[in-house]
Amino acid sequence: MWVNAFILAIRAISRNLLRSFLTTLGIVIGIASVIVLVTIGNGATRSITSSIERLGSNMLTIMPGKRTHGPAQGSSAPLFTYEDIKALKRDVTQLKAVTPQVGRSTTLVFGNTNHTSTVYGIDNDFFTVRDWVLSQGRVFSVSELQSGKSSCIIGATIQDKLFPNLDPLGAKLRLGKLSCTVIGVLSDKGASSFGQDQDDVVLLP
Repeated sequence: MWVNAFILAIRAISRNLLRSFLTTLGIVIGIASVIVLVTIGNGATRSITSSIERLGSNMLTIMPGKRTHGPAQGSSAPLFTYEDIKALKRDVTQLKAVTPQVGRSTTLVFGNTNHTSTVYGIDNDFFTVRDWVLSQGRVFSVSELQSGKSSCIIGATIQDKLFPNLDPLGAKLRLGKLSCTVIGVLSDKGASSFGQDQDDVVLLP
């Protein structure tokens, strides 16, 4: 019976070659389209997940907002203080790490080369929150954090821009009117999901 059915099928296909070809082509295109869409979807998911992980896993950023005093009035809320940071660390025990961060755009100068970048003031919990490690050097010491000593850690982009083919550790880097000693280099993170170069940074205690 199976042999007869197979013979009948072959005869039907041979009598309608064009229709059979178009049907087969439609099936192939349909299956290929599904495979391509699933592959693109999985790739996009991995890309977004990777971008979020580069920002820092399970990270929440809190910024001062505005105080409102009626429908058309308002004023900027006061900035956070280090006492607020200590209160979060003390009272919200489920948090793995809490770090303050304040930044501004500054012109960096080394030798005859300058570059405009963002300089952030941080503490060592920053590296835990942002899941960031150093490719060279070390993090800030306790004395550097407490005294605000002019030591700095630079991103990979800063190393490429200002220290090509040079070891930046121990070099004096000028940030506007401030001079700091480079004690570390961050590992390469690449661009964020918003296209910002995460490696174009300088960190101060």
